Amino acid sequence: MAKTDSSDNPQASAQVAREVARLILTGVWREGTILPREVELASRFSVSRASIRESLSLLKAKGLIASKQKAGTHVRARFDWNMLDEELLNWTLSALPTQEFAKQIMEVRRIVEPEACAICAMRGTDEDFAESNAPIAAWTRPGWTGSPMPSPTCNFTAAS
Repeated sequence: MAKTDSSDNPQASAQVAREVARLILTGVWREGTILPREVELASRFSVSRASIRESLSLLKAKGLIASKQKAGTHVRARFDWNMLDEELLNWTLSALPTQEFAKQIMEVRRIVEPEACAICAMRGTDEDFAESNAPIAAWTRPGWTGSPMPSPTCNFTAAS
């Protein structure tokens, strides 16, 4: 396959970054693994070295990899990854998240969501509160049998 220069194909570096990230996220390249040299990566992905450099820069910005002179580019510890980066989250989810990743997401939600709710409570208007309380009123009105209520649930979620 002919090599594609990044100026000819602006998506080449993004595609390579996504594929290298997949290799890291799925554990093919684990923490501490030294990545192949630029020349080898360019050959493997059939792109120019410029595309490889751009893709590695993108992955460095996301915290997945780091470079050291004369030591090469290595995979960083998951702790160092920028897991709030939207693209990295999408890549992680598409790489079939593990039970551990799902647990970590829930931990972040438990940290962030109470504070977000507190901010909404402080800044909300009477109209906002009335709108978010309407589904609760629907759930508690006489005659409710406890059956599934997708509409009030969706309304409550949308109003929150």
